[in-house]
Amino acid sequence: MRLDVSLQQKQQLQLRLAPQMIQAIEILQLPNIDLKDRIDLELAENEVLEVEEETSPALEATDSETADDAPSPDGPEGEAPGADAPDEEFSSTIERLTSMAEEDREAGLFRSRGEGQEASDRKLEALQATAAPPPSLQDMLADQLTLLDAPEKVEALARALLYCLDDDGLLPIPPLARPVLAAMDPEGNLQRPLQEVVEGAGAARAPGGAEARPFAGDYGGYGGGGGGRPLLHRAGPRDPDRAAAQREARRRDRDEAREEVLREAARVAATASSLRRRMRREGIEADLDEEVLLFPLVEVLDLLEAEGFEAGLDDASRALDLVQSLEPKGVGGRTPEETLLLQLRPGDPQRERKRHLISRHLDDWKKNRLPRICQAMGLSMEDLKELLEDLSALHPRPGTILRSERSAYVHPDVVIEWTESGDGEPSYEVRLVNEYFPTLRISPQYLRLFEDAATDPAVREMLKKKIGSARWLIDAIRQRQDTLLRVVREIVRHQGEFLDHGLPAMKPLKMQRIADDLGIHVSTVSRAIADKYAQTPRGIFPLKFFFHGGTESSDGSVESRLSVKEKVRQAIEKEDRRNPLSDEDLAHRFKAEGLNIARRTVTKYRKQLGIPSSRERREWP
Repeated sequence: MRLDVSLQQKQQLQLRLAPQMIQAIEILQLPNIDLKDRIDLELAENEVLEVEEETSPALEATDSETADDAPSPDGPEGEAPGADAPDEEFSSTIERLTSMAEEDREAGLFRSRGEGQEASDRKLEALQATAAPPPSLQDMLADQLTLLDAPEKVEALARALLYCLDDDGLLPIPPLARPVLAAMDPEGNLQRPLQEVVEGAGAARAPGGAEARPFAGDYGGYGGGGGGRPLLHRAGPRDPDRAAAQREARRRDRDEAREEVLREAARVAATASSLRRRMRREGIEADLDEEVLLFPLVEVLDLLEAEGFEAGLDDASRALDLVQSLEPKGVGGRTPEETLLLQLRPGDPQRERKRHLISRHLDDWKKNRLPRICQAMGLSMEDLKELLEDLSALHPRPGTILRSERSAYVHPDVVIEWTESGDGEPSYEVRLVNEYFPTLRISPQYLRLFEDAATDPAVREMLKKKIGSARWLIDAIRQRQDTLLRVVREIVRHQGEFLDHGLPAMKPLKMQRIADDLGIHVSTVSRAIADKYAQTPRGIFPLKFFFHGGTESSDGSVESRLSVKEKVRQAIEKEDRRNPLSDEDLAHRFKAEGLNIARRTVTKYRKQLGIPSSRERREWP
């Protein structure tokens, strides 16, 4: 083998984006709020760029006279200034930019500066009137804790337990705590390899199953977006390199998930071993269920012990009792049963029955197996329904009573309004929301300085770069506004029936269809609608909400997935509760109506809508 250093020539084609194109792509996908920040940054960095202000006629006349008195770029006698004069192409570009603002206003791409200033004043007033963020659940419980008379050590432990509560006010137990404790001897040593324990508990399941990919829609139970399987999918030739890369990516994901589970299992095993050692040291005997309940207490003790705070399981148990005595009742519960039991009133005559039902038959209650509960407890159906009516007032997540979340405000980028056209026919008007940012222009003072023949060549070169940067930004913003307006108008043209009649009239739509109609690339459509919202007569939706696939009917037409999902919801709402429709029944009913939909698809849509199964929906006589 010969090793040497040599020079070689190689010819190849590469696609490289110019800086102007990269800037246009970045600005296209920015929502209004982020675009406003980008404009403010450019105004601070580029002194040539300025905001176009409204001026009075007298001021305009003064500016005109000043411009007339200014020296001509061709010199006092009309002679060419020579090499220092700006080129004709650049001068024509400047003239085009100066006349662009009026065209933008006529096209509806921008609003006047006065309207933007008025909207800015309203936003400032709203910001000043905004309330401060509310205190957290832990802070409110800590305030209650200061009013209780408790030993200093117990109060310190209770305060530490407060900040281990989750947002629902519960003290969670790791899912691996039970299988790990079951695989340990009394001294805290594992009797089996940790990986075997994890796999036996089913915690090392590879990601990507149905449970690992929950529905992520957030529009009243209806999923948006243009992803998913194509409407009419036909298998074609598969790229072997791409398939191999996909398999390798899935393998890496499985390995990373497995390693993460094993790291969590090692942490749980260390805490479980500490629990067993503490129990032996303090002479505490308990079964497996009681040990699992002690697990979160040992986690807190281990954390405090690392900081030099010494306490025992007895102190931690008293601290937990102190936390569970706080309001609302149920905070500090470690299991669903304990959370509900903490909320039972001591003087309730039905307390023992309720305790028995929660402790023994909570799973039957969740799955609506009421006859089994009646048989086990010796109750009639009427008595059981009355008992469950009282229990329905309990909160499985008591922390939500005190938790006050601030509403997430959505600022729409476009507004779709119903209007009446000139011929009296109803139509929809698309309007961009532009009060977040003003109209930009290049400063006339710097333009005159650039065109002045007496300006230093180095200064002129610097001004040329600054003016070019400002020109690129103005062009990119104008192109963004124009593209967004065209895309939304095209969406309204395709989804006008949804705006008229709601979800049952939603049509399947792909981004490629919009791109073909407008003569642009599909990636441009994707960037134009990214992270942007539209205010419509039917509510505020992300623009991706209007893009989704569909299901083919027997007559060859295609039903939108959202419209099919809406039909599932309506069919379940109209069913007989004493004889609810199963997913198979719903599939047969839709097929009789000409809609080809499988049972598993009905099940998927029902779960996405948050509707329980037919057995859980049944009302018992």
